[in-house]
Amino acid sequence: MTSIRKNRGFNLRSLVVSLFSASIPIFFLNSQVSAQDAENPIKMEFIKSIDSLQASELYFNVLKIRNNSTAPVTGSLTFSGPDNWRIITFPAVKLTVNPGDTLSIPVRVSPAVDAVGGITYILSATLRLNDRLITENTYFTLPSKPKWDISTPNSSIFFTDQSPNAKFQIHVVNKGNTNELIRVHMQIGKLLVFPGEPGPEVTEYVDLPAFADTIITYTVTYEKKLSYAERTRYENNWKESAVIISASNERIAKDLAIMIRKLNSSFYNQRDQASAPLNIDFQVYNVMSSQKARFNTRAYGSILFPKNRDLQYLIGLQNIYFDSKSNANFDINNQLLYSLQYTDNRNNVMFGYNVYGGDLIMFTVETFIPLTDEALQEPTILLHRPGCLILLSRIHTARALASI
Repeated sequence: MTSIRKNRGFNLRSLVVSLFSASIPIFFLNSQVSAQDAENPIKMEFIKSIDSLQASELYFNVLKIRNNSTAPVTGSLTFSGPDNWRIITFPAVKLTVNPGDTLSIPVRVSPAVDAVGGITYILSATLRLNDRLITENTYFTLPSKPKWDISTPNSSIFFTDQSPNAKFQIHVVNKGNTNELIRVHMQIGKLLVFPGEPGPEVTEYVDLPAFADTIITYTVTYEKKLSYAERTRYENNWKESAVIISASNERIAKDLAIMIRKLNSSFYNQRDQASAPLNIDFQVYNVMSSQKARFNTRAYGSILFPKNRDLQYLIGLQNIYFDSKSNANFDINNQLLYSLQYTDNRNNVMFGYNVYGGDLIMFTVETFIPLTDEALQEPTILLHRPGCLILLSRIHTARALASI
């Protein structure tokens, strides 16, 4: 029994000590809270400590001011925010908060039109009392709206031997509300080269602020270290005469191409072999048959003159045998053919005999003259005379054809 009583007494004493020990932290905590309330009788807080908004919207929040003291508190309230932002609230006048009361102050913020997105901004409220300042902050973010592009004022650029360098420009514009780091990569064709020969590819990084733009200028020249075969092959591929530009960042990619061509100081008019000044045509028939062999021969060509003038001629014999006896019945009217044609920018004169296999002499003069809109196309008139063909025609608004 004694031992049992002793245990009960020990347990009772332990319980009292435990309750006393637990009450000590609570007492001190209440004492600290009371001390803090005594030191800071005014509490300020925004109903939204963190928020986001659009550039075209008004940001709205409410500031609550509570007086935990036993005496009225009087002070002036001001708000401050980012530069060039408009803050709409009550004017900065004296306000009084009675003991135990809470004031609700509405505030609106209008972002600047050039506000940068993707950044957290701070709106501060400051209550100025006689002996101290009380400050409370709220945070809000402006969403990012990336929008940038590249362009060039000239998509085709030319240079010559006298001006071997060609400059091209790249216009980079940022219409979004975020700062952009843009990677600009340029690749030139094999017919072009950058001055200093840095290689066919050049990369540049452009740090472009929001609502800003910039112009990148580069110079290229014609590649001279190419053989004739390489140059001819590359000229048939448009990429070898172009600057291909690609601009990109982690969200957007853009492409652009600029054609850079060289203007030649001379021009070669490629003409067929038949348009050479002199051509000889010789044809043999019945070489491996029982009939007598015969041949046709003719000489023809085209002679070019300055100011786009051209003279074409043809003269030939047909059905000629290799032995003189068979040529005893040579008929000049059927076996001789010839023609002469002169052409310039306005006139076309042709004289010929037996050109189309007949026995008519044809002499035509074609002149291009402007006619009135009321002129109508007249029918072609063919006049036959012994051994001669006269062709008369008139075409409205384009040309008149007169024959004699």
